[in-house]
Amino acid sequence: MSEPASNGLLSALTRNEREICRLLDMFPAPVLVCRDGLVARANARAAGCFAAGAGEALIGRPLAGLVQRTGSEIGRAPCILHRLDGTRRTAEFCQSDDDPGETVVVLQERPPAGEANHLARLAMAIFAATDEAMLITDARQSILSVNPAFERVTGYSAAEAIGHTPKMLSSGRHDAPFYTEMWSTLLREGHWHGEIWNRRKNGELYVQRITLSVLRDEDGQVVNYVAVFGDITSSKREADRIRHLVNHDSLTCLPNRVLLQDRIEQALARASRGDGKAALLFLDLDGFKAVNDRMGHLVGDRVLEAVAGRLCGCVRESDTVARIGGDEFVILLPQIRSLCDAQKLGAKLLGVLSEPFVFPEGGATVGVSIGIATYPGDGDNGDALLAAADRAMYSAKRVGGNRIAVAGQADIAT
Repeated sequence: MSEPASNGLLSALTRNEREICRLLDMFPAPVLVCRDGLVARANARAAGCFAAGAGEALIGRPLAGLVQRTGSEIGRAPCILHRLDGTRRTAEFCQSDDDPGETVVVLQERPPAGEANHLARLAMAIFAATDEAMLITDARQSILSVNPAFERVTGYSAAEAIGHTPKMLSSGRHDAPFYTEMWSTLLREGHWHGEIWNRRKNGELYVQRITLSVLRDEDGQVVNYVAVFGDITSSKREADRIRHLVNHDSLTCLPNRVLLQDRIEQALARASRGDGKAALLFLDLDGFKAVNDRMGHLVGDRVLEAVAGRLCGCVRESDTVARIGGDEFVILLPQIRSLCDAQKLGAKLLGVLSEPFVFPEGGATVGVSIGIATYPGDGDNGDALLAAADRAMYSAKRVGGNRIAVAGQADIAT
């Protein structure tokens, strides 16, 4: 063989050797490759398993001096590992004898009995002491165990829960597609995290933040399901309260300017896609200052609350009534056939608000000036439409109030 050809063969063998070593180190379990009873290769996990520091420290050592078989089982069998630091560990091994001159041994180390017992006790202590509720089921979703936090959160004792399925907690607030998607994700990814409404033993609904996990055996079959959850009802209610305060008027509980602007933009976006029409009615009460001055601000607030109630009683469920400040209200009609629809509502509101408000302190009467603007004629965005309706309202007020004015048209007395 020529010298260049020989060098090429040696180079190829070296590359092949490196590739084999790299693949062995990627293998997730300790592996020993033995020739004639001596270790020829050992991956990094095997080095750690035998406290060898590096795989090279095991090369040349007799396999019988490292692994002592303690059972006669075929395939996976128990054994004792004689580590280089003088300690011993129990393990299981699989041995391939396909090649008489070469043996491949794959190990699975077992923790010492004392360590295993310690870990079991530690796991049970955590299970019992954690503030998060936990339950464990079998593959058929029958509850096997629950912790004390589960009992506190759900109201069910362990004796009442064990043997049943988590369906005993169902609130009925989630539909079938919700659970289908949840189980699909859980089985595909091995875990699912989200929020679920459930029901306590006393019938009270609560919302929990939950993590579900799947435990599988070596063959990939489901063995257990584990749920860890906490009651977040109070924090969720607080978040909802804050969200409501940000988006609603504190006196009347109507949407405020922030929420109104958002709904206007949504309505205009829908109208633009379908070549539709929308309208805004801008309302300002006439004579409200006199009521405040004569009867006091407490009565004035009650008038505003009563006005809000009357306005809401005149509109459709899809419409929005908002209070944007003082005695100013805006009504959004997200879908109209023509300007006439908005004018008819305006005329109805004039009549409804002309009725006196009666309180123990006495009666109060107010009027209303209404400005109407329509999309797309009077503006192509929320700010422009609101400004047009505002100008129309002031036009109605300038000529005496208690009437309707339409943006871009002559005043219409009612």
